[in-house]
Amino acid sequence: MKRLLLALLCATAALPCGVERQAVKTLADIDRLRVNTTPIDNTIAILNTRTAPSRRDLMAASNYRIAPYELQVWRVTGYLVGFKLEADEDFHIVLADLDDPTQTMVVEIPSEHCMKGSGALQASWQKRFGKATPKFKRVLAHKIMVQVTGYGFFDIIHGQTGVARNGFELHPLTDWKEVFAHGILPTVHH
Repeated sequence: MKRLLLALLCATAALPCGVERQAVKTLADIDRLRVNTTPIDNTIAILNTRTAPSRRDLMAASNYRIAPYELQVWRVTGYLVGFKLEADEDFHIVLADLDDPTQTMVVEIPSEHCMKGSGALQASWQKRFGKATPKFKRVLAHKIMVQVTGYGFFDIIHGQTGVARNGFELHPLTDWKEVFAHGILPTVHH
């Protein structure tokens, strides 16, 4: 009986939802209603030039956003470099700037258990690009363009694949579309 109870508890235990600034990453922070949700178009290269807050300031901002870049929803178009499934089941996606592919940034789709409603975005991503696994899946360089929309977020730099030099990300993503030479594919996900 004890074994059965232990197995049941382990099976129903909540999966971890990250550590640093998790409330901000999942729109559970105190500033979430202050964010301008009308997307501003920008480039990865330009967003990478913004001054990063200090590590100390980021650690202190566990439940609030750092103005002005985290109080804005951004839209960027870039080349898909690759993606993977993080330990907290977020999709870690790396994009490269269209004009300067050495400039990269991370964008993330949170897991459904950490942010309700994000499961549809993860499903649509995997339907198009394949299953996300813990191993980083590279794609053909400079072949696939995607446009993503998401909340500005400064992450603490800790060796992430594709991290921007200032740690700026879009997290969480609210939408993504594949871009083709003749325009953007109609989206079926939100």
